[in-house]
Amino acid sequence: MISNQLLLRLYRFGTSILLGCLFVLTAFAKNVDDVVVLKNGDRLTGEIKSLQGGELRIKADYMAEAVRLDWTRVERIESKSTFLIWLVDGKLITDVMRLTAKNGRDGGDFIIGSSQQSIRVQQLDVIRIAPADKQFWQSLEGSIDLGFNFTSGNDQYNAQLLATTTYRTGNHSFTASIDSAFSGQTEGSSITRNQFTFDYRKRLNDQWYVGGLFDALRSDQQSLKLRLSTGALVGRNLKQTDHTRFSVYGGVVAPC
Repeated sequence: MISNQLLLRLYRFGTSILLGCLFVLTAFAKNVDDVVVLKNGDRLTGEIKSLQGGELRIKADYMAEAVRLDWTRVERIESKSTFLIWLVDGKLITDVMRLTAKNGRDGGDFIIGSSQQSIRVQQLDVIRIAPADKQFWQSLEGSIDLGFNFTSGNDQYNAQLLATTTYRTGNHSFTASIDSAFSGQTEGSSITRNQFTFDYRKRLNDQWYVGGLFDALRSDQQSLKLRLSTGALVGRNLKQTDHTRFSVYGGVVAPC
């Protein structure tokens, strides 16, 4: 049996690792010879950063920040780098890519892979692009929300931290998150709530995925020193666009 003290240490260690992942900044050499040509004839050469929300971001050495381009106005792209490419049907592909306007078709052909073994899809079927960096830190996606509120009338304060990070590779995704809240009064008692969640998911095909989760919760309000839970889930993607994603899932969770 693992002692509560050891579990608390593991929780604190996981918390510090997660926050470290979110704050670490890396700077590695990348290919900066990606080419983007717009339908009006403008041509940009630099590094393709991402495609998300219908905007393609590219940055050259002489730019202070990345330029955001309307994806529907992009005529052609050429790149030798490897990217993670999300399609509207739920597929995730890791390969090189290029876009060519061919035979006058609306949207052109988006070609994924080498000329010998390539996949052709419509341009608007591509809803997201991200560099497939070999370095672990560069593959992390995350966010941090921190809030604090103080009421002078009764000297009451509230603080909350919500941090999450996700690592994706192929058909697998790993997500870790922290939700911490602290409230009380300067002359009275205080209440603390800390929760750490780890979520794993594996894509089976274009619609279905399975996964598991681990949760650790400590709450003064619920009189919980430490509650550990594990579970499994199965889900289905219903609809996915460049702005939204609808999916349903269900599963079982049990204390451990």
